[in-house]
Amino acid sequence: MILSSFRRSAPTHFIGFFLGMLGCFFLQKFALLSAVFSASLIGLLASFIPTKKTSTHLPSTLYAGAFIGMGTFLNVLNLSHLFITSTIAATLYSLGMPFFNGVGGRLGFIALLSTLIFLALKALT
Repeated sequence: MILSSFRRSAPTHFIGFFLGMLGCFFLQKFALLSAVFSASLIGLLASFIPTKKTSTHLPSTLYAGAFIGMGTFLNVLNLSHLFITSTIAATLYSLGMPFFNGVGGRLGFIALLSTLIFLALKALT
């Protein structure tokens, strides 16, 4: 049951994480905004996205992606690093949904864990 849910939801989660990270990264790099303000702006914009039954997690994943994007300005060297980190985050989010239901801090924890996994993989190569 978890894997069938994963197959259906993972692409949407990946898109949300990737766009949230990319938006926060570009706001820091090109608009010269602080990391906190960039993530807040992404979260504010994500809150206005109308949600349907199929895309209720898109605003959450955008905001969690912005959490990751707050730290990627220092750790990311190219676009492939954003891709890898968002893949890790979408996988953790999709697989962890049944276990983290109703738990506070889920988005921040997934952002932290995916960043740490990416940095560990980057250190190994």
